[in-house]
Amino acid sequence: MSQYFGAYFGDSASAAAGDSTDPGVGNVRLDVAYTINGVDLVGTCALPDVTDVALDVQYGADGVEFTGTLTGSAPSAAEVAAAVWAAAGRTLTGVTDANVVQVNSIDVGGSGTEEEPWGPA
Repeated sequence: MSQYFGAYFGDSASAAAGDSTDPGVGNVRLDVAYTINGVDLVGTCALPDVTDVALDVQYGADGVEFTGTLTGSAPSAAEVAAAVWAAAGRTLTGVTDANVVQVNSIDVGGSGTEEEPWGPA
């Protein structure tokens, strides 16, 4: 087997006979033209830029063609949770005002008290 643009092809005897296996355009580098069994094809596989891959992570042909340079840190779980709560404007201890007037497209009546329970209007 031989590797070409990150895709594996059949043995040389099959290739000489014109009986190659198509690796699929998604496995051949973007805009690389190739021919399989007389059919002209163009690759669609786009690799990320090194600035979008974590620092020192290697990728590409044979897994070593490129090395990522992205640095930084992800937010902590507490930071993510705080951002979600802040954006949602929710509380576990407070009261959220609501004015329910319909449920499943049916008008709701009543005040929600024992004397005047909620129900279809």
